[in-house]
Amino acid sequence: MEHVRVIFFFFACVLKFVPFICLAQKDKYEFPPGFNCVASGGNFTANSTFDGNLNSLVSSLSSLTSKPYGFYNLSSGDSSGERAYAIGLCRREVKRDDCLSCIQIAARNLIEQCPRTNQAVVWYTHCMFRYSNMIIYGRKETTPTLSFQAGKNISANRDEFDRLQIELLDRLKGIAAAGGPNRKYAQGSGSGVAGYPQFYGSAHCTPDLSEQDCNDCLVFGFEKIPGCCAGQVGLRWFFPSCSYRFETWRFYEFDADLEPDPPAIQPADSPTSAARTERTGNGKGGSKVIIAIVIPIVFVVLLVICLCLFLRWKKNKSGGRVKESNAENEFSDSLLVDFETLKEATDNFSPENELGRRGFGSVYKGVFSGGQEIAVKRLSCTSGQGDIEFKNEILLLASCKAST
Repeated sequence: MEHVRVIFFFFACVLKFVPFICLAQKDKYEFPPGFNCVASGGNFTANSTFDGNLNSLVSSLSSLTSKPYGFYNLSSGDSSGERAYAIGLCRREVKRDDCLSCIQIAARNLIEQCPRTNQAVVWYTHCMFRYSNMIIYGRKETTPTLSFQAGKNISANRDEFDRLQIELLDRLKGIAAAGGPNRKYAQGSGSGVAGYPQFYGSAHCTPDLSEQDCNDCLVFGFEKIPGCCAGQVGLRWFFPSCSYRFETWRFYEFDADLEPDPPAIQPADSPTSAARTERTGNGKGGSKVIIAIVIPIVFVVLLVICLCLFLRWKKNKSGGRVKESNAENEFSDSLLVDFETLKEATDNFSPENELGRRGFGSVYKGVFSGGQEIAVKRLSCTSGQGDIEFKNEILLLASCKAST
């Protein structure tokens, strides 16, 4: 029990210094919801099977539990061909509970704003929601779109501005597309121009897309820039399957300030499962968070292993001493002879039987009644020899006898 308390104490001391990951904060730059009722998708009739399935799908959102990666894939209905499909996605920094709340509100408002529409999508500052009468999971969709511009153009170094802007967005695009089945997101910074020394950007795809589809969706979005907003110091583009953002100020939270993802145990095998952490634009932020967590854990594990090995060694050493002491006592006890027998064997320690003298006493020759010759050392009263030295001498003599 004492060992357990010691180990617990070391854990408590070390974990005290493990850095905590703060939760994300809300974006201070919000925009009004962008509703889009897709006219090309056609309409449905009131009280139809699809109408019931869509309302059932939206109602089911209230009973869901929050997901760790901010992505929701839902459907409602049977195989009759009137199923309702929906996808919801939140921005990376939105907390899980806030994410689900945002999607619930977006879904309710969307079916109110787009009554009888087979397909519709809405973008909020913190989330997006879309539904359809066709399968949308794993399908790239680049229309309709929604965009916002800063309203301010770069006044000089236009070519360099455009080049560095696309260079940053292209880098983030590759990282986001390779993000895996649970999150396809990247954020980061790059070199800017005079007056705007640093550029910031993000790229985001719904994680149900393949790497190629995510890449193509973002490329389609980047191609929109020259025709509408080249030189803008800030812009956002939203598509049903992806989005990106560019600013000349840092608009995103650092990795350490984001709500941490759960540890990945195995790849997700269902659309609503979660399994992978984000990848940042510069490829370094995520590594710093991982290192900040892993190093203290490794240190604790090594510390505990060393402590356990030390305690085990100490226990074995103590046990060995006890066994050795017991063996010595048992062996020396087997050599004990009563004093009267020794007196008789040495003729009462007769001077004629004295073989010699040493610092601690005299040695006498003796003969047992059976004819066995012995040597007896008799300590003097003034001898400074202790019990340990005396026993060691006896054991040495006994071992010499045993080896002959």
